[in-house]
Amino acid sequence: MVHRVGVLGVGLMGERFLSAIDGDSRFTTVAAHDPREDRLSRMAERFAFSPEGTEAALLARDDLDLLYIASPPSRHVASALAGLERRLPLLLEKPLAASVEEAEHLVEM
Repeated sequence: MVHRVGVLGVGLMGERFLSAIDGDSRFTTVAAHDPREDRLSRMAERFAFSPEGTEAALLARDDLDLLYIASPPSRHVASALAGLERRLPLLLEKPLAASVEEAEHLVEM
């Protein structure tokens, strides 16, 4: 089975993730919180997919099987909740959340 992965975050962790994965996964798109981010276009070019631009645009796609969240930790909960609203399986970098309450809320979703 081919997994179509969307990547949210263009920092070091997102790049490491993309570099390490092979096999049945293919990366559909990447997005950044700031679509003007130069890393966004460089990462998309390096890994051969088109940059989506914004988180909202990435989440609006209907061709994702998994959302990998490698955004800054302060955005983890909001991004995870948005992905869960779309019923996407998530792979989320640590820390999961800034508090136990936020983490419990995510788990309950």
